[in-house]
Amino acid sequence: MLTIILEGRDMTALRVSKSEVEGAICTGIRKAYREYLRWTGDEGLHGAPEYLLTCAVARELVDVEEGCYVTLEAGMRETLEYANVCLDEVPRVTLRLDGRADVVLWVAPEVGQDGVPRAIVEVERLSR
Repeated sequence: MLTIILEGRDMTALRVSKSEVEGAICTGIRKAYREYLRWTGDEGLHGAPEYLLTCAVARELVDVEEGCYVTLEAGMRETLEYANVCLDEVPRVTLRLDGRADVVLWVAPEVGQDGVPRAIVEVERLSR
């Protein structure tokens, strides 16, 4: 799992801390594990489809704070542009700018305003 906490803007106005984002991701993974274990009887997440983890993480992230929302499969380039990230400084090894982000956490600074991307989460299924 790769998580990028966007901090290029003044994130103090966004009210969502890095530890809250990380906690929500961990909670989502634990819930996905318990759910898949219940469904299969004894199989861990190594056999689960990646999208099960993606949706579980998204469910937890959206509840981090009022005013948060998530998008799935958002375009990476557009997401980074919304976050005012200088695309020339993005490490190419980590992110494919023409790819899609599994989950993006957005925070609206005030009701009625456009959201700002706070975190990008790339989910990779666990392997044996």
